[in-house]
Amino acid sequence: MSYSYRTKKRKACHFILQYLVNKDVPRDSTGDPLEEREIISIKTFTSVSKYGFDILYPAIYLLLRNKHIDHNEPNGFLDDNTNLDLLPEGKEAYYEGTYLQENRKDLSQSIEVNTKWIIPIISLLLSIIALCISVFK
Repeated sequence: MSYSYRTKKRKACHFILQYLVNKDVPRDSTGDPLEEREIISIKTFTSVSKYGFDILYPAIYLLLRNKHIDHNEPNGFLDDNTNLDLLPEGKEAYYEGTYLQENRKDLSQSIEVNTKWIIPIISLLLSIIALCISVFK
């Protein structure tokens, strides 16, 4: 999985959580909504986001796997009409910026991996060039 794909997927996760947090209603101590709430389906996200199905579905699967959202499958499988519901863990993940932090960690790790090899190679080449210049002068 490429770095840019992971980044887009995590940004889509953050967007989904943000949308669900903004549309959330007050809940009682058992977690049941106190007011009637808007039913939010996957189709809703395709209309309000810049992300296509190729990013939204993996992002939703990631949120489901991390237990940040729950779903109700009217057709028996995950499709455009699947209703999504925010879980308390998802609200916490949004406020903590979990997916954005993962992107920052991924960026720093990719920089670290690249510099582990590039800096020693460049310094070796510079020392060889310096040796050649000093020997042939």
